Formats: sequence, structure tokens, C-alpha cells
Amino acid sequence: MNSERWFAAATAVVGLQLPGNACFTAYALDAVRNLDAVPNSPFPSAESVAWAKSLLPALYIAVVEEFLFGAIALVCAVGLFRRSVWARRVLVRASVALAIVAVLVIALAPGQWDTQGIFILFCVLLWWCARKWRTT
Repeated sequence: MNSERWFAAATAVVGLQLPGNACFTAYALDAVRNLDAVPNSPFPSAESVAWAKSLLPALYIAVVEEFLFGAIALVCAVGLFRRSVWARRVLVRASVALAIVAVLVIALAPGQWDTQGIFILFCVLLWWCARKWRTT
């Protein structure tokens, strides 16, 4: 049972990290939407601004992903602490959806691989724990 509390705590941490990332991504989204070409800046030409704005769909998806799955993770963490049976099922299903969305975001914006990769690794850890739960 001690490993379940550890996992509930890890789920709560991810549940807090996701909305934090969402706030940062929303800030970046706003900055990209208002981006203009400025000489002697990281975006000196219209082509570089167009490239940055081509990442907007991935940023929108990432913001929604991080807020939605952050809320689900926090609710499931509370359920895991209370040892509710539904929390495991919901968390496993949500982790599959999170992994799919993370892969989609990586495909749309390869520069997001680092943050999205952390979410995928957490999902793999969850699946490993879920397999252990099934066998015990």
C-alpha cells in the first residue's frame, strides 16, 4: 500500500505541473499571436514570423491538454489517496489519451518533445504500475 501512496503523490505532482506548463504555454501562445518581424531580433523576417505562427495549432492543443489532464490528474490523485477503485481506471484511461495527445503535439511541433516526453514517461510509469496492480 505504501507504493500506492507514493504513486498518488506523484500523480498529484504531475497534476500540479500540467497547469503550470499550461500557463507558460498560454503566455507563449499570446506572444506568438502578437509577433511581428523586427530587424535584429530572433524573428527578423516575415518568413520567420510565419514559421513561428505555424506552431499555433500545437500550442492551442498543448494548452487544452495541460489544463484538462492536470485537472483529471488532481482528481485521480485525491481518489488514489482515498483508495477509490474508480481512480485507477480513470487514470489509466486518461493516461492513454494524454500519451496520444502528447505524440500529436510532438508531431505538430517537434520542439515540444522535452515537455511532452515527460508526460509520456509518466504514462509509461502509470501503465507499469497498473500492470502490477492487476497481478496483485
